[in-house]
Amino acid sequence: MAAVTEEQILDALKAGGVGIHGNAPTSEATSAINGPFIFGRDPCAADFLLYEHVQLARCSAPQIADREEVKRFCEAFERLPGVLDYLDSDRRVTVPFNAPVGPFGASMDPSRPYAVKDQ
Repeated sequence: MAAVTEEQILDALKAGGVGIHGNAPTSEATSAINGPFIFGRDPCAADFLLYEHVQLARCSAPQIADREEVKRFCEAFERLPGVLDYLDSDRRVTVPFNAPVGPFGASMDPSRPYAVKDQ
């Protein structure tokens, strides 16, 4: 499951750049040409969904957060006006997103919302 999730995220990040500059040698080059978001320099609704998907995927595939293209995307997304303010606010619901019996995402500790449940 984690491999499928990681593949989906990486495919989404590649999808926007392929149509415009698919011959760029690296994802860094594609991002530099096209911008950090799925379809370029300006965010769209799909970027909001992808950001949420990345955050949820960190539970089952924490290595996804270490991928350079994912880091670039998340950092750019978090720099959008109001995003960090919202993420740091009390309005943000972080836990639990899974049932208390779930192996991940059921942490009641807001500082560790993606913690794996102790067995």
